[in-house]
Amino acid sequence: MIFRREYKIEGYVKSDVGTVRENNEDNFLLGRLINRDSRAKQEASFSTWAIGEWNCFGVFDGIGGGEKGELASLFSAQVFEGKGKKLKECHSYKEVELVLQKAFLEANNRIILAGRNSPVCGTTGTILVTDGIAAKVFHVGDSRCCLCREGENYRLTKDQTTAQLKLDIGIYRSLEDATQRERHQLTEYIGRDLTQESLSPEEGEWIDFRERDVFLLSSDGFHDFCDPGDTARILSQGGSVREMADTLLAMALQKESDDNLTVMLVRKIRE
Repeated sequence: MIFRREYKIEGYVKSDVGTVRENNEDNFLLGRLINRDSRAKQEASFSTWAIGEWNCFGVFDGIGGGEKGELASLFSAQVFEGKGKKLKECHSYKEVELVLQKAFLEANNRIILAGRNSPVCGTTGTILVTDGIAAKVFHVGDSRCCLCREGENYRLTKDQTTAQLKLDIGIYRSLEDATQRERHQLTEYIGRDLTQESLSPEEGEWIDFRERDVFLLSSDGFHDFCDPGDTARILSQGGSVREMADTLLAMALQKESDDNLTVMLVRKIRE
């Protein structure tokens, strides 16, 4: 059953090449919208009253430099955009999970096949799927998803990097012990599985999507340069999702982010 006109799901995304890079290797999925032309600067908005209907949101950060990462993130965004149609046919959480799991493998295999004839490498992929009632995050790489709820910022993903791995097994006491290279060296990414059989995302738990909750999806060009406390403060102040996304992106650029950066917000409000 689809419930309408009580709550609204709205989203906004801004993607920027930044101040150093020559091309934008980030891409996104906002409902059915992606950065089809891999433009240096791109933004899009989303809105629906159809609570009870599945929608998918994602951030993809290409790796490999030049055209390699740009194509990998675009291919992945296209695959997940196509899977959005399949979500309309889902009637259970399990069916939704299977669609998303298959999407990660399909994106991986498209990158592998394309890489045989062109310089395509890989990409991160952080996906939020929700029907406006419940939500779940699927994740590969070091793009992130956070939930801002009642002024607190909750991180829902863990970076899949060499630095995080060494921290988890006790080699490091904190991430500050890691080298800059280790902090950005991915242990998992879409396009890594050359067998084309076994890539699977890290999955969170299903959580309630409450009124005034704000999900933030971002590439590392944003979250490497912005304090979580500052981010939570901006998201708690209210305003439109566009205004908040503008403020967050500007904050990262002011802190001299040296990478492509993408900021996506998805919020539930009553109107």
